[in-house]
Amino acid sequence: QIWEDILGFENCEFYIKRWPQLVGMQFEDVLISFPDAVPCGIKMASYGGKIILNPDDCYVLQEGDEVIVIAEDDDTYTPSPLPKVRRGYPPKDFVGPKSPERILFCGWRRDMEDMIMVLDAFLAPGSELWMFNDVPEIDRERKLIEGGLDFSRLENITLVHRDGNAVIRRHLESLPLESFDSILILADESVEDSAIQADSRSLATLLLIRDIQV
Repeated sequence: QIWEDILGFENCEFYIKRWPQLVGMQFEDVLISFPDAVPCGIKMASYGGKIILNPDDCYVLQEGDEVIVIAEDDDTYTPSPLPKVRRGYPPKDFVGPKSPERILFCGWRRDMEDMIMVLDAFLAPGSELWMFNDVPEIDRERKLIEGGLDFSRLENITLVHRDGNAVIRRHLESLPLESFDSILILADESVEDSAIQADSRSLATLLLIRDIQV
């Protein structure tokens, strides 16, 4: 349909015309000089009238060059004075300082170190990441270090370890659930081989947390 509109005798067509007032102007400025046409190329006065479609923005129109445009008719367009763009400064959106947050991770998965590093880069200084699972604390630290986590490079978050089973109500009740800004329920590593078990465990944890918070 586009080619039919351009190459047919109805709708817009190609027009080639010389505009002396555009000589010395870069093509990027020619592009915005025609309110009622779309410049798309140049017929060069040199090189035997070579036609260049979509020339470089920095191409400077020479004496005798003709501008190729797509327009409704040959008498419906004419170049206008180059629009003046007032230089200024973009508005600065006010972004207030982020407040420290308290995040809870329920469960343990193999890529915990990656999640911790992402949170450390995203959260405000003074934030806490509570890690609640049944993996012994000494094993957690070993796994995180083996995964590439450098505890000394954590700048914004403090890790808080709590032992417990995320599907046992009394263990969850031992946590200050109302104090967390976000709670992430992770597909536990212990059941990762079974999608059904992992989903069931995550759903059970979610329902227990919601019931406790009500």
